[in-house]
Amino acid sequence: VLMVASHSRYNPKIQELIANPDKYGKIIKAHAYFLEEVSNYTQNSWIYTKKKSGGGCIINSGINAFDCLQNILGPLTINKVHVGYQGKNSIFDVETTAEILFSFGNNYEGILNISWIAEKERREIIFQTIKDTFNINFLNENNLTDMRQEYQEVLQKFLSTLHSRNYQEN
Repeated sequence: VLMVASHSRYNPKIQELIANPDKYGKIIKAHAYFLEEVSNYTQNSWIYTKKKSGGGCIINSGINAFDCLQNILGPLTINKVHVGYQGKNSIFDVETTAEILFSFGNNYEGILNISWIAEKERREIIFQTIKDTFNINFLNENNLTDMRQEYQEVLQKFLSTLHSRNYQEN
């Protein structure tokens, strides 16, 4: 494995908070929402089959959420996981929803909600500090995630990794 393409960390708002984690004060609580309706994007995809994908919303969307949270909050401890599966007659052979309770720092708490069957798209992390609350919204004005910039950063990082390991370009 050359690298894991955790694209959400390259969102400009996430990058800003990673660079300046105390910008809003000490974070004491976090609630992340990575909710989407994946069948809007792709039908009968390999991601719906556990044998091909290895898992569903946790391994696919959850890894991006946890990557962002861990880069901002530091190491996370998973305390409890609730997993849901859409009905047996669905196109999904993997988990479609999850609620993950975690802790960070000095026993501060967080929640991550993930869904592939959400009625409304929501990609947001809400942070609470001692004095205030602030959020990072991943969706643009059209209520879509603009991953173009995120993936440009992933590709730049990938090329940098290749060059640093002296791989030859053909």
